[in-house]
Amino acid sequence: MSPVLVRILALSLLLAFAFNSVMMLVVALVGWNPGTLTLKDLFGAGVFEARGSDWLWILLLWGFALLQSCLLQLPLPVTSVLGGKTPLGPRVLAAAFLGGLFIAIPLLASVDLYYLSADPNGFDERPYIIGALAVWVASWLIWTPILLHRSRGQADAVERFVGKNIAGSAVGLALCLPWYFVLRRKQSCFCGLGTFWALVLGLWSLLVIGGPLLFVLAKDRRIRAGVREG
Repeated sequence: MSPVLVRILALSLLLAFAFNSVMMLVVALVGWNPGTLTLKDLFGAGVFEARGSDWLWILLLWGFALLQSCLLQLPLPVTSVLGGKTPLGPRVLAAAFLGGLFIAIPLLASVDLYYLSADPNGFDERPYIIGALAVWVASWLIWTPILLHRSRGQADAVERFVGKNIAGSAVGLALCLPWYFVLRRKQSCFCGLGTFWALVLGLWSLLVIGGPLLFVLAKDRRIRAGVREG
């Protein structure tokens, strides 16, 4: 096994636990209920007791951690720096994920429009939230080949796409906040609100995907500038 692969796998395991901690902190922050945050949840100790469907969340979290590990460990392809046709791999996957987030935030928030027009006691938000998440995944799959194509001809295509989507997602989250705090007064279980999931998943995605991606893209820009000057 190559040293690079070992480093990627080792870092992905550490990142998976870090991503879980960030998720628990975001849930406690958005839910405004720090009492629900335990050290066991914060440090991911529950993974040793996982069973059945619990592994779906664990594998999904590790998948994102593996993506970020590749993003941080794999260098910018030399041919891309020199104007070749090599795609940007993990950078494109992470950027396409943020493109789906930009669409998912208003969709998740719009779930609460149905909540207002329905009987709160009999309202089942799960189909609507699952539908919004399905659109997010579909958008991710659609944006990936588009960005792969653009990245072959435009060195900064991914960076510009990420910048616009992070800015748009941040505005969407800011608009969700007042809507969420108004609705949670009417709903005893705020975890059933679409705006709750929009804020939780949006903040988590921007922190663990958007933040490192911006750092890597800024580093790529310096590499390209150095090659041009050299």
